[in-house]
Order: sequence, then C-alpha cells, then structure tokens
Amino acid sequence: MRTPFLPVPDPVAFRVFGLDIRWYGILIVCGMILAVWLGMKRAPKYGVDPERVLDLVLWAIPLGVVGARVYYVIFEWARYKDDLLQIFNVRGGGLAIHGGLIVGIFTSFIIARRWGQTIWRWMDMLSPGIALAQAIGRWGNYFNSEAHGGPTDLPWAIYADGEFVHPTFLYESIWCLLICFFLLWFDAKGKKKFEGQIFLLYGILYSVERFFVESLRTDSLYIGPLRQAQMISLGIIAAALIVWAILRKRPLPDYAASIETQNTGTEIRSSSMAENQTKRKFGDRRDGRYVKAPGLQTVMGYLFPKRTDCEVYLHTTIDVTELQRFIEKKNAEHPDYKTTIFHCIVTACARMVRERPLMNRFIQGYRMYERDEISLAFVAKRRFADGAEEALMFLVPGDTDNIDDVSRRIVGEVRETRKSEHSTGGVDELLDKFAALPRLILIFAIRIIRWLDFWGVNPKFLTDGDPNYSTVFLSNLGSIKVPAVYHHLNNYGTNSIMVTIGTIHKEEILMPDGHKEIRDVVDLGATLDERIADGFYFGRSLKLIEHIAANPEILDKPLGEPSGYLYQ
Repeated sequence: MRTPFLPVPDPVAFRVFGLDIRWYGILIVCGMILAVWLGMKRAPKYGVDPERVLDLVLWAIPLGVVGARVYYVIFEWARYKDDLLQIFNVRGGGLAIHGGLIVGIFTSFIIARRWGQTIWRWMDMLSPGIALAQAIGRWGNYFNSEAHGGPTDLPWAIYADGEFVHPTFLYESIWCLLICFFLLWFDAKGKKKFEGQIFLLYGILYSVERFFVESLRTDSLYIGPLRQAQMISLGIIAAALIVWAILRKRPLPDYAASIETQNTGTEIRSSSMAENQTKRKFGDRRDGRYVKAPGLQTVMGYLFPKRTDCEVYLHTTIDVTELQRFIEKKNAEHPDYKTTIFHCIVTACARMVRERPLMNRFIQGYRMYERDEISLAFVAKRRFADGAEEALMFLVPGDTDNIDDVSRRIVGEVRETRKSEHSTGGVDELLDKFAALPRLILIFAIRIIRWLDFWGVNPKFLTDGDPNYSTVFLSNLGSIKVPAVYHHLNNYGTNSIMVTIGTIHKEEILMPDGHKEIRDVVDLGATLDERIADGFYFGRSLKLIEHIAANPEILDKPLGEPSGYLYQ
C-alpha cells in the first residue's frame, strides 16, 4: 500500500467543554500573531510607532476575516442558501485570501490616511508579515483536507477524498515563505527604490504562484467557466505593473528622519511629559503601568467591577479672593489672553495629581494601573446657545508648564474651536461618523469597543483626546451660571475623577484670627472612584487645591517643582 507524503490529519486539535477546537483556526491565529510581531519589528525602520501596528490590526484583521468569509460565501452561495447559519461557521474553513486582502487593505488605507500617512508605507512594512501569515495559515487547509489538487503519482502526494492528490497547500506555503524571506532580504539590502515597491513585489510574486497552483486545485471558485482566482491574479499583476510605473518616479521618503504625528484635533500635549515615560512591563497597558494593589483594593476591583458602583462625592467651598487678585495682576501683564478661575483650577488639579500620584490611578479589567502622564479634559461650547455643538478638549501638561502655559493653550484651542460651529476633526469628528452608522451596526461596534476597552487594547485613534481616558474630567458650570453639582463617573474609559466648578459668589468666611469677612468663594464638587485610594488621601488632595487658591503664587512654579505644602 502506498504511503502518503504526509499522514492523514485529524482536523480537531482538542476539545473544550465539548466544543471542537480545530487546527484550522489555531494556525490562522498563529499566522496572524507572527505577522503582527514582524510588522512591529519592522515599524521603527519605517518611522512608525510599533503601537500603531496593534492599533491598525485590531481593525484590519477582524474586518479582513469578515471580508474573506463574505467573498467565499458569495462565490459558493449555492452551498449556504438553504442553511444561512452555516455562513457563520468558519471553523471548518471557507476563507478566501483575496477577499481578506481587499477588505484588510481598504481598512488600512482609511486608517493610514487618518494618521496622515500613505498606504504604501504601511503595506511595504506589513507585506512580509502577510506572506508569512499565509505560509502558516495554509497548513490549516491540510488539516481540513481541503484546497488540494487533483490526482497525482508524485512522491509528495497526500491522501484526501479517497485518492492521492497534489498538496497545493504545501506549494503555496513554501512559496509564500520564500516571498517573505525575499522581501525581507530585498528591503534589508536597500534595494527598495520607491514607496510601495515591497508591496507591489508581494502582489506580483504571490499572484504568479496562485495563477499556476490554482490550475491544479479541484475546489476553485468560478465566474462562469473561468477560475476567479486566476482572473484576479492576472488583474493584480497588470495593476501592479501599472502602479509600479507610476510610483517609481516618486522619491523615496527618509523614514529615519520622519517623526510620526497624529491629528487629534483638540488635544494639547506637552513633549516634556515624555521624560516621565517608563518602559512597559508584562501586564502593563498602553495608557498605564500595572500596579500591585493592596488586598482590599484588589478584591474591591472584583466585587465592584463598575466604576459607577464605587463613587464617592466630595464637596468643598474654596476661598478665591487671593486668586482673583492674582488673576487681575496676570491679565494686566498679558492682555492678549485672559487667565480665568477655570485655568487656575485646571493647573491646580494638574499639580495635585503630580504631587499625589494615587490620584492618577484607575481600575479597568479588574486591575489597577497608574498613568505615565497627567491629562485633564473638559467640554467647550462652540456658541452659548441652545442646540450649539460641544467640542471635547484634552490637555496634557508637562513638568515645565505653569499657569501661563496652561492658560495660553486653553485660550488658543478654545478660540480655534469656536471658529467653526461644527466639528473639524479629532474625537468630535469620529463620534459624528459613529453616530451616522445604522443602529444594528452601531450596537455591534460599541460592544466590540467596550470589550477592547475592558482589556485595554482600544486603538489610539479611539482613545487619544477622549475625556473618558483623562486623569481629571472638569466641568466649568460656573461659565453658564450654574452651581457645582454632583456628576457621575463613566464605566467606559479610565477616568476616575470628575470635578465640577460652580459660580464665584460672596460668602461670609471665618478668618484664622477669629473675625468674619465677606470673601469671594467658589463651590467645587469632586466625584471619585473610591477603589484607587481612601478618603483620607482624597481629603488631603483637596486641601492642596485649597492651599493653592490661598497662595496662588504656587501656580507660577513649574509643575515639576514641589509646592512646599505640608500635609498636616
């Protein structure tokens, strides 16, 4: 009896609670993981933050899988039209690589454009990884006994469907592995002459192999009498040669000298905060370092996983008489922009968090984390009118910043925002796009985003500039003549401190020497997540803000310089 080149496989790797876990899915996932890893390793060479690769693939891979399945189902509709539920059963195979590539590349194009980068840079960077993922994923076809060729007497034939056949999965796996190595060599030797060349080489080399190997397969998808994979392969080769002729005239960018930037619309970030960044360890998130919390706080994270179940509300009245005099003097010095009580409280909150690091913690996914940077957020009305849109503002001060820096940035950004009555970019524009989605799609998208949020893997373009991911979220209710009131926290995001600021008014105050005096005061409300610290720590933190209001010259100091306040 003839022995097959490879043994007849069992498609099931193992079972979990009666559910078959197939090799097909395991190998597909392994290929994706290695592709992402290779892309992250290559990212610095292309002037890209490796974290961006994760941000992109969190969208491109799931949507690419959907595209691969939809593509396959369209051409095999007769198999699924009588049992539509089988469309969702991908464990047994049925993913078309061309469909996955089309949707994945289109998704990458949209995201790269949003980041102000070309799709060619990204595809050059990711193409070797895509070839590697295909080389590994094709072995899933072997375990499913699918995507093989017709009968053959060759010594490397495999046994499937009762006969010895061409192992077309093996041909493609070897070829894709060679493509991966060739592209890495081509790039490493500096042979790349224009942006997009690596990707076009991948498209041409893969399509040549696919055209010839497809002629051996017995399960091809057809468009009439023609094999669609061969038609698409010829189309890709032709298109790649045309694009090659166009792109080859363009100069190759200097990736090493490029500095990646992202348009976040209303985010005001100070570069000095980079000095506080520490190298991430296993268990850390992109937006925070994992902190081993005391037993009580650890257990509370599991007993009360929702932030809104652990709110504590503090209310205080702050004497701002000295602060008012300080502001008058400041505004006389720089009439081009006006410092306000709000600017002073924002700066005081930043200093409070800087000196009281537990206030910069959050709990998400049952774990406690501490941010590397201090961030403050608020909402600005584009016009003081009913129905006027709101803009989300996000401030990340640095250790060298003081009240002048904070005030100048806030004034500048608010002025820029109010030039238009509608959102012009950043989180505001992203929210508008989400709101335009059909209801069922929006529900599904939000559920995915909340799941990603729980595990701390939401893409940067969803979290950067979002107040729900700030250290302190402030609401200046005094600007609309409303008193400071309680404002809830949100379960979405990582924000653990909500501060409301009321109107400035007169109130009789008992002075330290015992006499009473009418002073300018403002009410301050703070809603906090009691899991990040205890009430004693919260109380002392508020006392620091009161001390700054009484000694406003502290605001002139850089945030990195201690206030000198004695916590007694």
